Amino acid sequence: MKRALLSTALLLALTAPLGAMLKHIERVTPRIAQRGTTVEISIRGTHLDDPKEIIFDRPGIRAEAIGPVTKLPVTGFQHGGRIEAEIKCRLVIAPDCAPGEHRFRLRTATQLTSLATFHVTPFPVVDETQEKNGNDTPATAQSVPMNVTVRGRIDGSARGDLDVYRVTAKAGERLSAEVHCARFADVHYGDSEFDLAMRVLDANGREIAANDENP
Repeated sequence: MKRALLSTALLLALTAPLGAMLKHIERVTPRIAQRGTTVEISIRGTHLDDPKEIIFDRPGIRAEAIGPVTKLPVTGFQHGGRIEAEIKCRLVIAPDCAPGEHRFRLRTATQLTSLATFHVTPFPVVDETQEKNGNDTPATAQSVPMNVTVRGRIDGSARGDLDVYRVTAKAGERLSAEVHCARFADVHYGDSEFDLAMRVLDANGREIAANDENP
């Protein structure tokens, strides 16, 4: 009898986490916004039915207007994840919200989803030019002001994607730039591990700085 009870307990312990992971968040769009703003986001994944609230791990972001689930055509990913449903909601980000990563889960009527993340920046967010190949050359570079976060896009082609941005700086002024992919990509768990590189060119197209293979 003890052996039977022990087997049952082990079975319950093993199956409970697996059942919880069925409610999985695979994509958050957009996944970054400026503090002090309100942004509409899309959350996609599996088994998101009957959403009730979004729970963040620290203060500064409030979710409201959580919409009903919309069923989507099933999309699979190389890492095994998939998307079959979507909900939309509004995130209100406090002016004093801490910059950086904010982890959250969606609470449904029965369970919590897997962990997802949203990022907060102190800078205004500028979207990359939407036209296909619209900023792929110095001649068509997208002009952006200083002190902004650029929310870029990768077209996913086999040859890779090149994006060019133009900033205006004064002589002696310091320019600092960071490029992130897996942290800020819409897809949280996979299909976002791209190999990125950055080059800084002067007005004549001459390379004055470059960075590659840097975590």
